[in-house]
Amino acid sequence: MPPIERARRLSRSLQARFRIDLFSALVEREFERRLADAILEAERDAYRRGREEAQVGANGGVVSPSPRPEAAARPGGPPMTM
Repeated sequence: MPPIERARRLSRSLQARFRIDLFSALVEREFERRLADAILEAERDAYRRGREEAQVGANGGVVSPSPRPEAAARPGGPPMTM
C-alpha cells in the first residue's frame, strides 16, 4: 500500500479514536501529506539501517539479532512490538 494511502487510513483512525476534527479538507490533506512524509522517512531509515547491518554482518561474518529489542522499546512505555 502506498504511503499516502496508509497515511489516509491512519489519519481517519486517529480522528475517530481521539475525536479529532481537522476542520477542513485542506487541513486534512496537509495532515495526511505530513503523515505520508513521516512514513516514507521511517521506511527509508529502516531500509538504510538494515543495509548497514547486513553489510557489517557480511564483512564480519556476524549475524545481527532481529528484531532488536532496544529499537522496539519506548522511553517510559511498553515495547512497541507485535
